[in-house]
Amino acid sequence: MSPWLTLWSRTMETSLGAPEVIARRVQMFSTPWTMRPTDWFEANTMVAEKMLAASQFWWVMWGAMPGMLMSGRPPQITHAMRDLNRALQPMHRTVRGNVARLRKND
Repeated sequence: MSPWLTLWSRTMETSLGAPEVIARRVQMFSTPWTMRPTDWFEANTMVAEKMLAASQFWWVMWGAMPGMLMSGRPPQITHAMRDLNRALQPMHRTVRGNVARLRKND
């Protein structure tokens, strides 16, 4: 698949899945006195997943920067698309996993 199409599909799937995850979690946490142990586990998992995805994004972008800065010229668009796809992958994977897990719990 072309880098543009991969970036577009990952972006669209993430942007459509994230609001669903937020809505399901808000509904789950809206009545704290009826929370089950699995809901508390979900809350802890949510925080850990966000931190992990953000750190993975940061490391991918950090790894891409020296090549862009040291070359002294703008990056080629194919390299930029590759780096963006690699950076978006952890968030995309996390959102897809959350959507699947939260739909299964319903």
